[in-house]
Amino acid sequence: MPFSTRPFKNNQKFLQTGIKTPESVTQERMIFMKLFDAGKYFLKKCNAKSLSEKTIDGYAYRLKDFTIFLLSNHITEIEEVKEETIVDYLNHLKQRELSPATITGDFATLRVFFNTLTRDGILYHNPIRSLKKPKVPKIIVRAFNQEEVQELLDIFDKNTFLGYRNYTLFCVLFATGMRLSELLQLQYYDINMSEDYIKVFGKGAKERMIPMVHSLKRVLSNYVKKRKAYILEKGLPSTPYLFISRNGQPLQKSGMNMIFSKIKKSKKMWSTRVSTHTWRHTFAKYFLLNGGDLFTLQKILGHEDITTTMIYLDMNIRELIMQNNKFNPLENKRWRYF
Repeated sequence: MPFSTRPFKNNQKFLQTGIKTPESVTQERMIFMKLFDAGKYFLKKCNAKSLSEKTIDGYAYRLKDFTIFLLSNHITEIEEVKEETIVDYLNHLKQRELSPATITGDFATLRVFFNTLTRDGILYHNPIRSLKKPKVPKIIVRAFNQEEVQELLDIFDKNTFLGYRNYTLFCVLFATGMRLSELLQLQYYDINMSEDYIKVFGKGAKERMIPMVHSLKRVLSNYVKKRKAYILEKGLPSTPYLFISRNGQPLQKSGMNMIFSKIKKSKKMWSTRVSTHTWRHTFAKYFLLNGGDLFTLQKILGHEDITTTMIYLDMNIRELIMQNNKFNPLENKRWRYF
């Protein structure tokens, strides 16, 4: 890996790497910084901002790919990168038949990267400043229909611990719309039964509270009892994590993938991809279809920007007809209130 995501412990050690700090940059404006050093400098700044490990790893991965492209074109100094260099790189990504969303993600990383270097005086000219973000096709939100929701909630044998655990997992996803990482990080004491909320840690380790409806509270209460009995029966070690595997260890992403894989095999064709994110979409869609407001949904889902939440406003024709029948002023004589 060209770039390490480990932060430097102090400024002196940082200087020993040959990388210029903002203080030294003001004394020597013309800097020809090696590509690897520029990457290390940028990732150090990301660590200082306490960005999530996932975000920093994503930056490192994309910068590695960009660096390989530059080196293959005999570019070794960050000052050598021009606007046309970035355009060539974006065309290179298109030729590799990467998805528009992936290319947009690469562009966003480069924009943050070069904005940081320019702001800190590493570069005089920002090579990406005049370039526009690549267009991405409109996001189509896929959600389970009512029949699929019912089928998924009924698919497990609730008389077994693992079956009830899986049922509880799906109930939590359907009732909260939380992300997979948030779900797997849940600990026993994150569930506040007395005040009806669940504490989660989202992107960037940001804490938020998700309201807990009565039906979910009942399912979780039953699960906690079954979990305790299962641990005692099997003689398993105690763990603070709410969802556990067969051997009592915290449930991992691989375990969730196995659950989804078995469901897919149980039926030849699902109209929608069976995944945690589809459950998140399903929660959001039905929340809005049932009359929920966009601002509350934004807070529950943990979106910083409400435009991200607005993608759930898109509806198919079946949903449009249902909402129109429900709220049409002539049909429901609501014109009298205008």
